[in-house]
Amino acid sequence: MQTFLILFIAKILSRLSHILGNGGSALPGLWAERMDKNIITKLSNQIPEGVILITGTNGKTTTTKMIAYSLEKVGKRLVTNRTGSNLSRGIASTLIEKSNLLGKIKADIGLFEVDEAAFPAIASSINPRSVLILNLFRDQLDRYGELNLVADAIGQAIAGIKSDIFLNVDDPLVANLANYIKARSRIHFFGVEEYQQVKLRHDYASDSNMCLICGLPLCYKKNFYSHIGHWYCSKNHNQRPTPEIKLRQKKNKSAQPDNLEIEIDSKKYLINMNLLGLYNAYNTLAAMAILSVEGVDLNESAKNLNQVTAAFGRAEELDINNRRLYLFLIKNPSGFNQIIQTFLSKVDNIPLLIIINDNLADGRDVSWLFDVAFEDILAGQRTIVASGTRAYDLAARLKYAGINFKVEPKIKDAINQIILSTKANDKIYILPTYTAMLQARRLLSKQTNTENIWR
Repeated sequence: MQTFLILFIAKILSRLSHILGNGGSALPGLWAERMDKNIITKLSNQIPEGVILITGTNGKTTTTKMIAYSLEKVGKRLVTNRTGSNLSRGIASTLIEKSNLLGKIKADIGLFEVDEAAFPAIASSINPRSVLILNLFRDQLDRYGELNLVADAIGQAIAGIKSDIFLNVDDPLVANLANYIKARSRIHFFGVEEYQQVKLRHDYASDSNMCLICGLPLCYKKNFYSHIGHWYCSKNHNQRPTPEIKLRQKKNKSAQPDNLEIEIDSKKYLINMNLLGLYNAYNTLAAMAILSVEGVDLNESAKNLNQVTAAFGRAEELDINNRRLYLFLIKNPSGFNQIIQTFLSKVDNIPLLIIINDNLADGRDVSWLFDVAFEDILAGQRTIVASGTRAYDLAARLKYAGINFKVEPKIKDAINQIILSTKANDKIYILPTYTAMLQARRLLSKQTNTENIWR
C-alpha cells in the first residue's frame, strides 16, 4: 500500500478515535505499522535536525517535557509524544499526526520518550542523533525480564548507531553501557556530585549493586537511593566514571525548593527547581545534558527549566471541589520510595489513596510492593485507603508495615471516600499505577459535587 493511502486512512482512524473518546494515541500507528513496517523510518527521515530518544525506567515523561519546553521557548518546532505513548505504535501515531499526506513533517527536531524494551527496535528504525539513558530499575519483571537482559539489549542497540549518548554515571548498569559504544559515538557522562538526602531506612530496593566483572557487592561513598550513588568495586575492577556534566544542590535558607547548580564545560548554571525531589533533580540534570549539545543558550535554558510544571500524573496537581489533589504515578519500588522520601516521610496528616492495578500496562506481578519502604511513611493521623484490583495485596503489605488503613477496591468509591473525609482547601495524595491513574483522572474530570460523587 502506498504511503499516501496509509497516512490518509491512519489520519481518519485518529480522528474517529478522538470523536469516540478513545484518545487515539496508538491506534493509527498500530495500523500503519501493520501496513508498512518501515513507516517510522520513512517519516522520521523527514525531520531536518534529527531525533532525540530518551529511555530508562523512571523519569522519561518529565525529562522529555523539560527538554521540549526549553527547545520550544527558543523557537524550535518539535514533533514529540506528549501523551507518553512510548511504544513504536505511539511514536508512529505521533509522526502520522504531524505529517501531511505526502509524509512531510513540519518540525525541526523529533523528541521521543521510548519504552526500555521497545528502544532497540525504535533506535534501529530512527538512527537518532542523541540518546539519553536515565536509569534502569527492576520494573514489570513479567514483561521485561531481569535488568541485565534489558541493559544488554539497550547496549547492543547503541553499539550500532552513531550518536551523542548520555549516560547517568550514578547508576552502575547505565554507566557500564559505555562498554558497548563504538568510537564513532560520543559519550557524555552526567551525575550528581552533592545532594543532601539521607537514604530511607527501609529502602532495600537495590537492583544493580554487584560488580559486573567480579560479582562482588559494590561499595558506596555516597548512596542516594536504591543503587544510585557514588559506587566502586572493592577489588578495583570498576568504579563510577567522573561526570563531565555535574549537579550540586545549593541549599536555600527559605522554605522554597532547593536551588540546583549544574556545571557544564566549567560553566555553572543555577536552577531554582519548581519540582521537588532528588529524582526530579536527576531529570533536570539530564535535560540540561541534552540541551548542552543543542546549540541553545544554556543560561536561557536554566531559566526556562525553572518554569516547568509536573508532567501528566507525575506530582500533577488537580483542583477538585476546592481540594488540591496530587497524582503520583507509581510502578516500581525505587520510584515509590522516592515519593515516600520526598512527600510522605514528613509529619503531616494529608490523606493518602494508593491504587494498585494489575492490568497488562501495570504489570501482573505485584510482589514488588514488598520492596517498598512503607515503614518509612509517617502516617500520623492521616487517612490511608487501599484500592484497585490488587487492593488486598496492598492491604497485606500495609499490615506488615504496621500502618492503619481502610480497603475500598472500587476506585470511584475510594476517591469518593477520601474526598468526603476532607474539607475545603485540604490536600490529598493519590498514588496510582498506570491504568489506575487513567481511571482516576477520568473519574476526577467528571467530579463537580463532593456531596454526590458519581452516584
